Amino acid sequence: MITKYYIVVSKDKDGFKIPFIKEGELTPLLFLSPDDANEYKNSIIKEYHDKMNPVKQSGLSRFFRKEEVETVTEKKKKDMRWFIEHASIQGAVSYTHLTL
Repeated sequence: MITKYYIVVSKDKDGFKIPFIKEGELTPLLFLSPDDANEYKNSIIKEYHDKMNPVKQSGLSRFFRKEEVETVTEKKKKDMRWFIEHASIQGAVSYTHLTL
């Protein structure tokens, strides 16, 4: 049985497309439609924008909120910018051989 999935990919420094694997995961996520994969890619891009440009809190709201803003290193910012510029969706084919 041949099944087509979609994955989020990014180019590496040599121009080869590599699957995007989120930190803590072992494999890339597979999607049944390109729209689902594109929605996931856009959510990652939004998350990266939020990490690179945190919203400043006013004095009073900062006092009541106990959340800490995650500091992002310049290397991570560079990697995030690279992903934002070079991310795309690619089809992936899965073949399963069934024997009875």
